[in-house]
Amino acid sequence: SYTWDNVITDGVHFIPGASDTYTVTGTDVNGCENTDQIAVNLNSLPIVNAGTFLQICDGDTVTLSGAGATTYIWDNGISDGVLFTPSTTTLYSVTGTDANGCSASDTVSVGVWNLPLVDAGADQAVCDGDQATLSGSGVSSYTWDNSVLDGVSFTPTSTATYLVTGTDVNGCVNSDQVVITVNNLPLVSGGADVAACAGDSAILNGSGAVSYAWDNGITDGVHFIPVTANTYTVTGTDANGCENTDQVVINVNALPTVGAGADQTVCEGNPVTLSGTGASSYTWDNGVSDGVAFTAAATATYTVTGSDVNGCENTDDVLVTVTPSPSVVASAAADTACVNWENVTLSGSPVGGVFSGNGVTDDRFYPSTAGVGSHDVLYSYTDPITGCAGTDSLTMVVEECTGISENGPSDLSIYPNPTSDQITLDIKGYSGVINVHVYDLQGRLLETTNSTKVSLKKHAKGIYVLKVSYGEVVEEVRVVRD
Repeated sequence: SYTWDNVITDGVHFIPGASDTYTVTGTDVNGCENTDQIAVNLNSLPIVNAGTFLQICDGDTVTLSGAGATTYIWDNGISDGVLFTPSTTTLYSVTGTDANGCSASDTVSVGVWNLPLVDAGADQAVCDGDQATLSGSGVSSYTWDNSVLDGVSFTPTSTATYLVTGTDVNGCVNSDQVVITVNNLPLVSGGADVAACAGDSAILNGSGAVSYAWDNGITDGVHFIPVTANTYTVTGTDANGCENTDQVVINVNALPTVGAGADQTVCEGNPVTLSGTGASSYTWDNGVSDGVAFTAAATATYTVTGSDVNGCENTDDVLVTVTPSPSVVASAAADTACVNWENVTLSGSPVGGVFSGNGVTDDRFYPSTAGVGSHDVLYSYTDPITGCAGTDSLTMVVEECTGISENGPSDLSIYPNPTSDQITLDIKGYSGVINVHVYDLQGRLLETTNSTKVSLKKHAKGIYVLKVSYGEVVEEVRVVRD
């Protein structure tokens, strides 16, 4: 059996408080005792240091290194001095062992901050040449790529993705992206330049976009009347809201100063010529051709439309007054005569006109001068006030008379001739009895009368011979029943 000093029990663990020498007394079965001593040297534990508290951002790496010992073992699968990425805030413990094999432990906490929620904003679409502004949110400071400054306008040149890096108050960094789409401007056209005539309407139509806005109060596709030459600008907007412009010039040409000429007065039946001035071509109403003579049927106003080299038109009017020709009637004592008659008395109304034609001298027709056949006799009268002339014509028939004795008429007048009914016999200066015998051309006696009024209505149409006896004079006259 063994007995140790210092209250040590043989074979039982104890913790020495300091280095010391321990004495054991051993007793054998005979009761004999002896002693021995052993020195226990107590080594100090190493002062192990796990390091100071660390605070990192999620995703960052960190190295934990122990100090104060020779070798170190970390919990949580950590290797001393090797980088690792903590996922959450954790307390890490390290056990350090010195050269004496003595070990001690220490702990260190590594705090992990969540990354900030950085927002670059919604994607944007801008028109070529327009500005855009990018502003991050969620943290306190922002850095953009592509030389963009946060919150400062810039002009993107093409569609691109922009990256913003945001840093919070803990120094933790996160990023986000935004796409800026740059839409091409529409190819807007205002159309070709326009030449309009003063007072005419014009219409402007934009193309190449979806909607169009014109300056100067013009509405796309709506007629308007330009007053002076001007340049008009159209702004076209496409489906993306992008705008572009174009210009069109409208030149306003003055209207030609068209003249129809002075008013004219013409006699009925006389030609008149109308000619326009002040333009290049002329169109008249009422079927009139410019510079071509025509006969106006009645007093009327004629309108000419003149067109110049620009196609601009203007009008003017001219009054053509048609003065009626005087009503003229020509008559003869007989329109059928025998060639051996002395003459046939001619008369015209109004008085003062002139007879003309073969066989005519003054107001008498001479059958022997004219000769056998048909002869046209014209009576012309000119109105002394209007200067307009009127005419009437007679057809005088001269025959070789046979069968009945004939004498040339002297003071006998018969009218009307031709007649459809009654004729009147007038003997100048004679008031006695007359005898009238009516024959056909075959010489047959049809009737006898003493009246100065003879009706042929009962006879057929044709030529009849009247044999008129008065005093000692016998005259024969041909009468036409029509």
